[in-house]
Amino acid sequence: MQLKYSKSIFNEIIWQRTGLFFLSLSIFLISFPRSWALWPLGIFLIAGLIKWLTNFKILGVNFLKEKMRFFPLIFYFLLYFQYFTSGTGEWKNVEEKLMFLLIPVFGFPFFISDYFIEKIRLLFFVFISGIVTISIFQISRVTFESISYSDGIFRFNTLVAPGISRFNWDQISIFEHPTYLSIKTLWAVVLILFAQNILKLHAYLRVLLLAFLLVFLFFLSVKAGILILAFLLIFYSLKHVKRLWGKISILTLAPLLLLLLFGIARHNLRINQKIMEVKESLSREKVDFKNFDPRTRSWSSSINLIKEKPILGYGLEARDKLSDECRKNGFITEADLRLNSHNQFLETQLTFGIFGTAVLLWILIALLTGRKRYLFSELIIPFFIIISVSMIFESIFERQWGIMFFVIFYCFLVTPNEKAKHINNI
Repeated sequence: MQLKYSKSIFNEIIWQRTGLFFLSLSIFLISFPRSWALWPLGIFLIAGLIKWLTNFKILGVNFLKEKMRFFPLIFYFLLYFQYFTSGTGEWKNVEEKLMFLLIPVFGFPFFISDYFIEKIRLLFFVFISGIVTISIFQISRVTFESISYSDGIFRFNTLVAPGISRFNWDQISIFEHPTYLSIKTLWAVVLILFAQNILKLHAYLRVLLLAFLLVFLFFLSVKAGILILAFLLIFYSLKHVKRLWGKISILTLAPLLLLLLFGIARHNLRINQKIMEVKESLSREKVDFKNFDPRTRSWSSSINLIKEKPILGYGLEARDKLSDECRKNGFITEADLRLNSHNQFLETQLTFGIFGTAVLLWILIALLTGRKRYLFSELIIPFFIIISVSMIFESIFERQWGIMFFVIFYCFLVTPNEKAKHINNI
């Protein structure tokens, strides 16, 4: 009997270590080529499935008790699946959304384990290490590509073509869209700023990592990323200033911080070009905001469609409808590229109508309002800031890059306070 018990404990340890290893590998590789992170994530989910099959009764009871932690995510996937089964979409429209179901359900045995809490420092540190590694690689790559040698002279030319620098935008983010890489980089910044009690990094290392990541954000040239960074710095300052007059001073100076960040960002070639384009457009007598740039064209076309069918939406055919609407409005490039709404709120409303928007808001608000019940409550508001602002400018649930990041860390953040006793083992 003692032998059987010991074997059971041994198997549990093996399962937990296997899950931790492949989850760690997945979040380390999350900004590398897409398939690199998917393979270890798949093995992590298979490990969770095996745990379900061998311990279904106990896990089923626990899942029903904890269902509200993950149910908003699962329900969002069920919206897609319902439209798919009704025959209004293709499998490719729901394939990536499976993460909303698989990660919280198959990952559940691991997320509720005490071992997960004991190793949370490792998981956070692995994620930061992955972002730093890909940042070093990208910066080193474009630096090396800028060096040439001819006639006995070394030359350093950062321009790929006139007005196009190797050190920004798509030139420095070759594995994923720069917007999604900036989201993950900002989350690494948040972990360093707000999770010091978990990470326990040396002060010099914190400063070095923050400085490097902020430089990398500058190179990524994502305007929304600059805006989010300003909000995060303001929130961080408010958290660490106790006196009321100090908080008022910070809020008063907030516009100056935003101006300072964009002043620094103007030294970035791409951002400066965009600012000059905006100035030129605003100087005209009549400004057509609907035709301002690709993003506003997608917004205006989406709003036109939403007005026609606000209650139920267009289902999984929404992208085709949006493409047709863009073409009708003369936005040929956007139509040919079949761009999405570039706004997750518009995208969800366009696809699922009012009910879908309610579920999306449920996901975000439930995380925010329930944060006192969760162990990592200090991280929830910064996470909310990053995600909600990003959703204004991108349909982040329409790309695997955004879904995988969001769902994994959402599941991390909804760890209940009852697990706090195990935090001492970190």
